[in-house]
Amino acid sequence: MAIDANQHLLEKSFVFPHIQHEEGAIVRWMNKDMQKTQARKVGLTAPDSVVLKATNNVFQIPKGVHFPCFTKPLASIGGGKQCQRRCNTHEELQNVVEKAVRLGINELLVEDYINIDTEYAVLGWSDGKDVIIPSVLSFIEGSKAHRGIAMLGRVMPVIGFESLLAQFKSLIQSIGYIGIFDIDFFESNGVFYFAEINFRIGGSCHAVTAAGVNIPAMMVGNMMNQASVGDINPISRTYTFVNERMCLDDFFQGYISSSSYHRFINSADISFVTDAEDPIPAEAFKREFNGKLFSLKRILKRINRLMKNEAFCYHNR
Repeated sequence: MAIDANQHLLEKSFVFPHIQHEEGAIVRWMNKDMQKTQARKVGLTAPDSVVLKATNNVFQIPKGVHFPCFTKPLASIGGGKQCQRRCNTHEELQNVVEKAVRLGINELLVEDYINIDTEYAVLGWSDGKDVIIPSVLSFIEGSKAHRGIAMLGRVMPVIGFESLLAQFKSLIQSIGYIGIFDIDFFESNGVFYFAEINFRIGGSCHAVTAAGVNIPAMMVGNMMNQASVGDINPISRTYTFVNERMCLDDFFQGYISSSSYHRFINSADISFVTDAEDPIPAEAFKREFNGKLFSLKRILKRINRLMKNEAFCYHNR
C-alpha cells in the first residue's frame, strides 16, 4: 500500500509491481467486488454477493441477503480476517456487522455461502503482456489458527486446469498488472469459483520454487532487464508440501494432535523451514517448538496438581 501510494517518490530509485504506473491502482483493485465483476467479464464464476456500507457507523442489511452467507471485509487491506464468518441467520449477520463497526471496518462483502469441496490457489508472474502460471496448489489441510493458509498441500502440474488458467491469465491481463500475484479459488460440486486476487507473493510460494519454478527470481530478473518471462520448464509431477509454522501454531492452539503434527511434518516432499543446505532455520524452529512444549507441559502439570489438591481438600471436608 505504501509503495503503491507513493510511486512518484520511489520510481526514480526503485522498481516495483504496478498497474500501468498509476498511483493507488493496486489498492483500488484490492476491492473484492471489483475483482469479482472483472472475473465474470472473462468468463469466471464467482459467488453472488452484496456490498454493505456503513453510514455514521451503522450498517443497513438489505432484504436481498441470502442465508447462509459468508462475510469478509470488502478490501483485504486494513480488514484482516476478523470479520470472515459464516452467518446462518440475520441475527448472526448483525453480530458480525456490529463487530466490523468496532474494528473500524466500513465496508463488508456478504457472499452466498457455498460448501467448499477443495480449496486451490495459483501463483504467477505477469510482465504486462505475458502471464506465467506454472502450477496449481491444492489444500490438503488448511490452518485453523491462520485461516486461508495451507498447512499441508500439493503442488500439481497444470494438466486438466488449462481452460481455467487461461481465464485467470485473461483476468490479470485485463487489469494491466505487472508483478507477482496469488489467486485463490475453490471447487464445489464440480464447479470452480473465483475467490480473490492478492497482488503479492502468496504464502505457499516456496512450494512452487522448491518444485522447480522460482517466480520471485523471474520477477526480479525481468524488472532489472536481465530476462523476459519467456518459456519455463513446466512442473511435471505432484509434490506435497508442509508449512511448519502453521503446524506449530495449530498444534499449540489445540487444533491438531501431536500425532497429526508429526505426521504432517514427516509426510511432505517439500518443507518450508527444513533445508539440508540451510540448517539454521530448522534448528531455531526446533528450539522454539521444544521451548513451547516445555512451557505447555509445565502448565498441564500445574493444572493437574491444582486439581489433585482441590480433590484432596474436598475429600477431607
